[in-house]
Amino acid sequence: MSGFEEGLSEVDIPRSPDNELVLKNLADGYLRDQHISRISAGMRYHHHITGGSGGILFEYRQEPDGTVTPYVIDVANKRHDNKYDWKKGPKGPPY
Repeated sequence: MSGFEEGLSEVDIPRSPDNELVLKNLADGYLRDQHISRISAGMRYHHHITGGSGGILFEYRQEPDGTVTPYVIDVANKRHDNKYDWKKGPKGPPY
């Protein structure tokens, strides 16, 4: 699987077939932000989880050896409109 920022792990994301597919697509490098067509290493993006009621904040990082590793930066298991209840960051839109 991808990497997780300190203080986060897969247990922070509710287990469901849809969420597991999101994590698999992230690990395989196929996950895209639903609002952005091009993904670049080092940029932060978000993707809905739990049927759209939550989200993950993620980025693809280029490692010193040239490989690219996906990282989950934050997880929100609930949101209202575009105000996410992030585990680590401020409550609000993706940051």
